[in-house]
Amino acid sequence: MAKHKALGCPIIMTQPGCGRPGRWRAAPCGGAPLLGLTAALLLAACVRAPERTLIALDEAFAEARPRLAAELERSLTAMGFTRKGADLKRIPLAAAPSVLDEAARRAGLWDEGGEKGVLITSPLLAAVLHASWNGPQTGSAPKGGAPKNTQGAPLLLAPEWIGPLPEGLGAASTDFEPAYRAAGEALGAYVAALRASGEDTATAGLIFAESPERPSRLLLAFVSGFAATSGEEPLVMRLPERSRTAPPSSGLSPEARVALEELLGADIRALLVAAGADNAPLLAAAARPGLCLGKAAAEAPPLPRFGGTAGKGLAFYIRADDAGIARALAELAAEARRGGTGGRFVAVPARLEAGPDAARHHVGGLTLDMLIRRAADNAKRK
Repeated sequence: MAKHKALGCPIIMTQPGCGRPGRWRAAPCGGAPLLGLTAALLLAACVRAPERTLIALDEAFAEARPRLAAELERSLTAMGFTRKGADLKRIPLAAAPSVLDEAARRAGLWDEGGEKGVLITSPLLAAVLHASWNGPQTGSAPKGGAPKNTQGAPLLLAPEWIGPLPEGLGAASTDFEPAYRAAGEALGAYVAALRASGEDTATAGLIFAESPERPSRLLLAFVSGFAATSGEEPLVMRLPERSRTAPPSSGLSPEARVALEELLGADIRALLVAAGADNAPLLAAAARPGLCLGKAAAEAPPLPRFGGTAGKGLAFYIRADDAGIARALAELAAEARRGGTGGRFVAVPARLEAGPDAARHHVGGLTLDMLIRRAADNAKRK
């Protein structure tokens, strides 16, 4: 285990030996991740001679997605790679291209008459490095960048890439749309069963904050799925996304409080919260007996029981398939080593899963647990 302290923020990294499971872990910094000026890089060279793969994640990404960071290494280990070395550096982002270029050359990733390797890195670093390696051939490097003589450059692979995929870059990213539609179908079927039993005003709702990672098509998918099984639309409240640079807060934003109060004024029986930084305070404020709560977020939730009261935990959740993303990136790396380009986009469906409290919510012979699992299985077959 190695510890590195910079700018008052302790970073702890654990790295396994060859063939042993392990993970990277960033200790809480007590504030927002520092992205503007510096980034801590977690570097691990994975080798299976003569083929090489380097993993380089910036601290903010590894801290936000610890399961994905661990799955990336686990997936490569499963493919027969062994650890060559690991390092942790905090460097200015402007210098990241030259630092990673040097690391890639030391790891033997550049094609200099042999086989070029693969650099798996977070989206921010992939974008910076791709621009550095694939900019105009001026014969000189930009400040802090790598030289533009990029023939034989390693293949760049990025998890959770958003937007058009440039040439020379491969990606595996979460496709949340099927899971949102399936969640809508499950809640629509639950509400339809409640109404058939005589509870005519029962309905369900969605609190949604749009962002680049959470586009409006996800909201539309949920509404479409709900309408398909209930015959009507759910209640929907849209929120502005809370600023990522704002200080962390455990309280509700004013907009979130108003939206929640309006929803709870109806006979709402199920609620999906997809509001980014407002997720936790919204779920805590909404918890009450008889209300099925669900959460949509990339990182899998710890399934909290709000207030410690039985029946107030998450009944369902939508999350990224971290293992699936890691496998897809490992397969792209293997494809490149077999002579393919590896530079393509892979959409990995998100997972809709029932929480421990789903079985507590039932009507007739149906439980929400059954409906969630059925909808999730149907989504996998489509």
